[in-house]
Amino acid sequence: MFWYGNSTKTFGSPVRVAVIPGDGVGPEVIHADMSVLDAVQRLDPTLDMVFGVLPWGTAYYRGSIVP
Repeated sequence: MFWYGNSTKTFGSPVRVAVIPGDGVGPEVIHADMSVLDAVQRLDPTLDMVFGVLPWGTAYYRGSIVP
């Protein structure tokens, strides 16, 4: 996972997080990570994250060599 979009967060705007399952980290790990971040958001109402799941993991490039 990594931050994407505008690198500066303004007050009241959500933090945008790009999620790429299978990009060196297994999809099951990413799923667990997102569960933890969801729980953190529920505990801290001031934290606003929006997840964008991008299907660009290794499986996306079937037949291609991924460095």
